[in-house]
Amino acid sequence: MVSASNSGASTPKSKLDTLSREDLVRFVKKQLENLGKARKEIASLKDGRELLESELKESLEAKEASSESLQKERCEERELKDKELAQLKSEIETLRANECHMEPQTDIDEPCDVETLKKEHEAALEALKNELALERGKWREAEEEEREVSDNLAAELGQIKQMLHMQTETLQKKDEENKILSAEVDELRSKLEDVEEKLVSIKEKQSAVSVLSLEMADYERSIDNLKKELKEANVILEQRDVQIKELNEKLKQTENEKDKMSATATKMKAVIVKLKKQSEERKESSERLEKDLTSVEQRHEQTRIEWEQERVRLSRTLGEQGEKIRQSEQTVSNMQMQIATLRSHREALQRQYDDITMEYESFKSKARYVLEQQKTTTQTDTVSDSDYKQLKVQMESEVQSNSTLSERCSSLERELSELFSYVESLKRETDEKLSRSEEQHKQLMTGAEARVSSLLNQNRHLKLEVDDKVSLLREKEREIRDLRHEVSLSQQESKRALGELGAERRRREEVESRAAQQIINTPPKPAVNRSNPQSDVELARRVNRELLQKPVVSRFDDAFNDENMLTTEVDDRPLEDVIFGEESEPTYVVPRLTSSQSSSFTHVVDADQLQTQLSHTAELLKETEENNALLAEQIKVLKEEVRRLERNADRAEHVANTEYLKNVIMKFLSPEKVNDERPQLIPVLTTMLRLNETEVEALEKSSRSDETEAQDASSSLLGGYLHRWTGFS
Repeated sequence: MVSASNSGASTPKSKLDTLSREDLVRFVKKQLENLGKARKEIASLKDGRELLESELKESLEAKEASSESLQKERCEERELKDKELAQLKSEIETLRANECHMEPQTDIDEPCDVETLKKEHEAALEALKNELALERGKWREAEEEEREVSDNLAAELGQIKQMLHMQTETLQKKDEENKILSAEVDELRSKLEDVEEKLVSIKEKQSAVSVLSLEMADYERSIDNLKKELKEANVILEQRDVQIKELNEKLKQTENEKDKMSATATKMKAVIVKLKKQSEERKESSERLEKDLTSVEQRHEQTRIEWEQERVRLSRTLGEQGEKIRQSEQTVSNMQMQIATLRSHREALQRQYDDITMEYESFKSKARYVLEQQKTTTQTDTVSDSDYKQLKVQMESEVQSNSTLSERCSSLERELSELFSYVESLKRETDEKLSRSEEQHKQLMTGAEARVSSLLNQNRHLKLEVDDKVSLLREKEREIRDLRHEVSLSQQESKRALGELGAERRRREEVESRAAQQIINTPPKPAVNRSNPQSDVELARRVNRELLQKPVVSRFDDAFNDENMLTTEVDDRPLEDVIFGEESEPTYVVPRLTSSQSSSFTHVVDADQLQTQLSHTAELLKETEENNALLAEQIKVLKEEVRRLERNADRAEHVANTEYLKNVIMKFLSPEKVNDERPQLIPVLTTMLRLNETEVEALEKSSRSDETEAQDASSSLLGGYLHRWTGFS
């Protein structure tokens, strides 16, 4: 940090470096506004240029059309005038001819008529000449106008071209200015970013100088240790490379020798049998799993169908209940209408009752008044009994009607109360039914969802198990294919070895036959005592017959099943004695020859030597196979070591940019905005430091915690896990 500050202080500062952050922001905003204005001006100039070009094209087309029309009109006028001139010339010629004919024929009495005719013709000729002169003047004026118009058009075109050229130059200048401004804006942005980074680094210095110094010291120590380890690892790598080269040379030497023989083939066959059994077991398990899957899918389909039926039934019940609710609402509305009509009827009856009571009261008051009048005054006019009886009857009828009306009102009130109670009971019943149906629907839906979710989970688990089983089966099939390939290679190698063996045996038989023919004249030699006479020849003949009769695979299997058929009685000798020591006497069984036909001992010795060489090469092949297995294991270990060293080198390359890593760590330790900065820095740390999932989760937890807890946790975590993040532990 001190070196960075010294380097920054030694560099010369420009005017922009001396500006504050706010001034820089204002300057950048002004430059951006100028850039936007310039872009708008360029766009407007381009639009104006396009408009001018379109107007120019339109004006040129219009002028061309007008000039063409003028030329056509002038050509037509010229043709008409030429025709008129031709007609006039023909008329003048006819007149002159007539005059010439008329002059000798005319009398002396008619000179006046001829002179008048001449004068008229001369006047007509002068008028025609004047018209021709006028037409020529008009024609010249029209030509001059055309020239002026063409000159004006050419001048306008030149002006427009100059304007377009000027506009293109201005556009190019504006583009260059825009490029310069954009470059300046980029520089200003980069300077702004540098200033912000400097501010952030200053804040980080102020906040976590002690923690950073300790961690950087530990980090530098760890980097030194890692560099030492890297050097040692590079030395080890070079040594390993040398060893690998030597081993490759040895492998090339061993590959040039004979191929694999019976022991590896038997092992391969046993492995193939095991793998076949395992594949059959896996196939059976996969079939069982497929059956289970089909049964689970059938159950899932049944449950889905049941759920659909239940849903349909619930929807049907809900529809029926909705219809019932609508019917009850209709009945309630009808009842309410009846109640309204009954209320209106009651009000009318009440008004009638009030009117009757009022009339009754007024009648009573009148009757009292009349009775008092009768008591107080002694009038002569007395009320008759008939009037009194009529009044009494009217009073009784009014009272009866009033009582009937009151009874009817009470009955109507009772009916209204009963109707209200019935409506309330209907509402309560409908609410209860709705609540019960909703609860049942919710229960059924929750149960169905739970069953569906459980079935989906079971199906998912079964699918995962089936996928795992299928992947295992595919791996096993791949291994089986590899083993079959190896077995086919070993079969080819064994076929080649058997062919060589058959060729050797045929050569031996030919040698024996030649020896038998040559030894007819030679004295018989003592026969060599063997344990089993004629077994070798019979063995060779049987092997040749089987090689000719059986296919390659069956011969290979029989050869590995009947190992005793190919093994001969050879003394077990060490490899050093075979390669460097003297050859011992062969102990192979040779056929006992008769006195007339005895085999040559030298040829038998050659065949026995070939057999010993074959057995020794088989032993050498076994040893080379063991060496190959050891070398393959060593190569695997070396490859793992190389991969680990490559990973360490990649991590060292990521760690090489310590300044950027330091800035990222400091931003994570003391961010300006805790909730915004830390989650954005986690992926950068994971890519640079190759963090595990647990470490990433720990960083996320620390970013979600408070600022003080995040600082404590991040300092302890980064200080503790720094060696493990580099990946060299």
